[in-house]
Amino acid sequence: METGGSITLFSGTTGTIPVMGAYEIITHCDELAADWFRVVAKLQECTPTAVKSVVAVYIFFNDLSVTVTDKQETWVNGKKVTHSNLPGNNIFMRRTDKTIVIETSHFELSYSNTQELIVTVSDNMAGKVCGACGTLLPFRDTKDFLQETMQEYMGSYSADDFPSCEL
Repeated sequence: METGGSITLFSGTTGTIPVMGAYEIITHCDELAADWFRVVAKLQECTPTAVKSVVAVYIFFNDLSVTVTDKQETWVNGKKVTHSNLPGNNIFMRRTDKTIVIETSHFELSYSNTQELIVTVSDNMAGKVCGACGTLLPFRDTKDFLQETMQEYMGSYSADDFPSCEL
């Protein structure tokens, strides 16, 4: 996802997300998997510029949650941290002056100070991921997808556990 509300799916399809809210970007399809993870991005229209931006990224693991804000603040299990060490589960975080990167052996997430969010997954995870970015394996007829608007598509990946005042 990029500033302005643009998204590029794993299939290469691009579009603009018209409705602000929290969206499940990617998740391990098997909620019981030992290597389960989930990434939710909160898209918000910020004043005074009215530019749509990813204002926070939430990364969930079985026993750990990480939040990264648009100010590059990092919270682990609800506590603000300034260091790069994440406890257990072979989850690593590193930061540069412009980007925070969180990685495991299965995926890498980078979130820059320009609110660009990039998620990549390993080859062995290709058939195991769900969410708005799509799967890396064919799962729907491209013709059907093109008839669906980006609003309808992203609406099906709204993170319902992140309430919003949007109707």
